[in-house]
Amino acid sequence: MVHGSTLRLLAAVVAFAGAAAGGCSHVVPQVTKYDSATEQHLNDLKPAVLSLYDTFTADPVDAGAVDGVRQKIAQACDYEAGKGDD
Repeated sequence: MVHGSTLRLLAAVVAFAGAAAGGCSHVVPQVTKYDSATEQHLNDLKPAVLSLYDTFTADPVDAGAVDGVRQKIAQACDYEAGKGDD
């Protein structure tokens, strides 16, 4: 039997790998300069991701919910990529 913390860690690894494979690999290793929009994106993503992870312990995986979070991550990555390296 897989413990909840192990399952959450596995889900985090899968989500990170999905974001990296989905076009964020150029953004993930490097953090750009602070801006309020980036902070807002990250603050908005945190509860969505944590809420999704909580469902992995008891509920079947909801592909639509996973896709929704991945889309939000991709949008944040697109924003970061468009900022450039000022």
